[in-house]
Amino acid sequence: MRMHGCRLNRLLTLVIVVLSLLPLTALAQGRPDILWMQGGHRGTISSIARSPDGSLIASAGEDDYTVKVWRVSDGSLIRTFSRHRGSVAAVAFLPDGNTVVSGGSDRFVYLWRVSDGAVVRAIEVNNSVYSLALSPNGALLATGEWLGQIRIWRVSTGAVLRTISIPDELIIDAVAFSPDGNFVASAGRAYSAPTIRLWRVSDGVEVRTFRGHTGYITSVAFSPDGSRLASGSTDLTARIWRVADGALLHTLTGHTNFVLHVAFSSDGTMLASAGNFYDETIRLWRVSDGALLQTLEGHRGDVCGVLFMPGNAQLVSAGYDKTIRIWDIARGREIRRFGRHSGQLYDTVFAPDGRWVISGDGAPWYAQSIAKGSIKFWRSSNGDLVRTIETEDPRIEILAVSSDGSLVAGANPDYQIRIWRVRDGELLHTFQEERGFVPLFAFSPDSSVLASLSYRKITFRRVSDGAELRVIEDTEGIRASIAYSPNGTLVAVGSSRGAIKLWRTSDGRLERTLGGGSFDIQDLAFSPDGSLLASCAQGDRNAIRLWNVSSGTLVRTLTAHDGSVQSVAFSPDGTLIVSGGEDNTIRLWRVADGTLLRTYDEECIAPKRVRFSPNGRLIVCARSDNTLMVIRNPFAPPPPRGDVDGDACVDDADMLAVLFAFGSSGSNVPEDVNGDGIVDDADLLIVLFDFGSGC
Repeated sequence: MRMHGCRLNRLLTLVIVVLSLLPLTALAQGRPDILWMQGGHRGTISSIARSPDGSLIASAGEDDYTVKVWRVSDGSLIRTFSRHRGSVAAVAFLPDGNTVVSGGSDRFVYLWRVSDGAVVRAIEVNNSVYSLALSPNGALLATGEWLGQIRIWRVSTGAVLRTISIPDELIIDAVAFSPDGNFVASAGRAYSAPTIRLWRVSDGVEVRTFRGHTGYITSVAFSPDGSRLASGSTDLTARIWRVADGALLHTLTGHTNFVLHVAFSSDGTMLASAGNFYDETIRLWRVSDGALLQTLEGHRGDVCGVLFMPGNAQLVSAGYDKTIRIWDIARGREIRRFGRHSGQLYDTVFAPDGRWVISGDGAPWYAQSIAKGSIKFWRSSNGDLVRTIETEDPRIEILAVSSDGSLVAGANPDYQIRIWRVRDGELLHTFQEERGFVPLFAFSPDSSVLASLSYRKITFRRVSDGAELRVIEDTEGIRASIAYSPNGTLVAVGSSRGAIKLWRTSDGRLERTLGGGSFDIQDLAFSPDGSLLASCAQGDRNAIRLWNVSSGTLVRTLTAHDGSVQSVAFSPDGTLIVSGGEDNTIRLWRVADGTLLRTYDEECIAPKRVRFSPNGRLIVCARSDNTLMVIRNPFAPPPPRGDVDGDACVDDADMLAVLFAFGSSGSNVPEDVNGDGIVDDADLLIVLFDFGSGC
C-alpha cells in the first residue's frame, strides 16, 4: 500500500507534535499510587450520607472544604474530593452508589464519581448552598440556598427546572424530598414565625405549612412511607407531624440545647435526633408515641448529622469533633470510629527501620479543650494503628525519632521539647526553650545529641541525661528550620531572612552562610552523602534550591510549584527529591539534572511534610486536611518476591497474610505469591525463603 506524500508529511508532523508533548503530559500523573490513608477532616463534619447498600459513607468538611468517602467495613478513607473553595454544607449519594453530590458556600454543586474521583458535573449555582436533597430515583436535585431560595435541578443535565423564592426566610437550612418524589419540604431561618413548607415539585406550588416551633428549624425528614414529617429546631425540640393535614403528632423534649439534625429509620419506627455543642447527645425516639428509647453519648461538640444503616441495627453520626462514629443501637454504645486524628495532624516521620509511620497531632489553638496531643504509630504496610503515646500537651507540632528507633521527641506550643521512650511511652526529658515560637529540633545521626532552635539561639543537649553541651547565640533573623549533616559534623539552620547557616558541631563555629533574602526557610534536607543541601522557602518564587555544601554555591534551582514549597526530602539513594507545596501537589525530581519526573495533583491537599521511607519505596505525606497518606514511589525497583502487602519488605505481616489466606483460590489473590491460583505451602515457602528482603 502506497501513501501519498502530502498525507505522509501530515502524519509525520502529527507524530512529531504528539511525541514532543509526551514529556509534558507525563508530568501530570493525577492521583498517586496510594498504599493507605488515615485521618479525617480538619474541622467540623457538617453533613454525612451513606450509599444505598451501606458500604460507603460520604462526609462534608465545613472547615477544610473537602468531601471524603469512607469504606464502612474497615473505616478506610478511600477518596477525598477537594474542588470546593468554601465550606461544604451537604452531601448525598445518588441511587447508583458510585456518585456523590455536594454543595456549599462556594456557590457550586459537584457530582463526583467515587470509583475514579472524577468530577461528573459541576453546577454553578451562583448562590451559597446550605442544604440539598435528591429525589428517590436520583433524577432531581433540590438545593436550599441563601436569601430564601430553593431550586430544583435535573441531575442529568444540571439544568434548573424550578426556582422557589421565600421572601421572609434568610437561609434555607433544610430540604427533603417525599418518598414518592412529588413534594419537597423546606425550612430555615425566617424573619417571621418558624415554618416548614411543603411544595409540589411539578409546579412549585406551596401546598401546606407546619407551624409550632419557636426557634428556627435546622432539619426536616420524611418517614419512609411519606405519612410523617420530622423536624429539629433551636427551640430544643424535635417534632413529628402528619403530612396529610399538617397536624402536630408529637413534641420530643429532652435535649438540653439546639437539635441540629433528625433522621427516620428505614422501617419508620424510630427517629434519631442530634444535639449541639451544649448537648452533645443523640437521642432515639419511638415514632408511634414519641417515647425516648435511647441516649447515645460520646461526641464532643455539635452532632451535625445522623443516619441509620441498612437493617436499623446501627446508627452513624458525625460533627464538630471531626469523627464519624457507628453505634450499636441495641447496646447503646459506639462500635467503630472513622477519623483517627481527633485533633489536627501536624507532622510525620518514618521509623528508622521503616516498619512504622509516626505522626504527631493535637488540638488547634481555638479548641484545646477538645483534644490533647498524641504521638501515633502506624504500621507502614497497611496503616493499622499499633500504638499511641498520649501526652498532656495541647498538641505535638514537630516530631523526630532517634536513629535506633528507641526514642521519639516532640515539640509543643508551650515552648517545650519532650523525649519519650518508644517501648513503653515513658516521658524521659522535658527541655524548656525560650518563649516566642514552637522550638524546632533534630537528633544527631547517632542520636547522642539533640540540637534545638528557639527564638535566637541553637542549643545542643546530651540525650542520655539532658545536659546542655553548647549554646550558639545568633541574632540575625528568627530560626525557621534545622537539619544535621549525615556525618554529624554540621548543623544547617534556616532563618526567617532567607539565609542558611552551616555550623560546625565540634566547636560551634560558623562554617558558611548560603543565600539570603526576605523569606522564611520552610525545610532543609541533606543528601545522603552530605554533598548537597536542599532548601525551600515561603515566598522564594516557589522554588527548591540545591546547594553545594563544601563550596556554598547554588547548584540548581527547581521550579514548577505554583505556590510556596513546604517540605523537601532526598530519597535514601540520593537520586530523587520529593517536594510538597501549597499548590496541592507532590512532585518528584531527578537530582542529577533537576528534571521534574512526576506531579501528583489529586489527594495532595497542601502537604505539610513529605518524607521517603528508609528503603525509598514509600513516601509519607502529612496533609493539611488532617490526613496521613502513604504512597508508593514509582521509581523504586520492583518489590521483592514474597512482599504480599506491598510495603517492599518481606516480613511477619506477609507471612501472616499467607497463613490467614491459606487455601484461598482464584485469580488476583495477593497471597498467591507464585500465581498458581491457590494459596498453599508453596507460597508460604517463598515468603520464608525471602524473609527480610527489602527491609
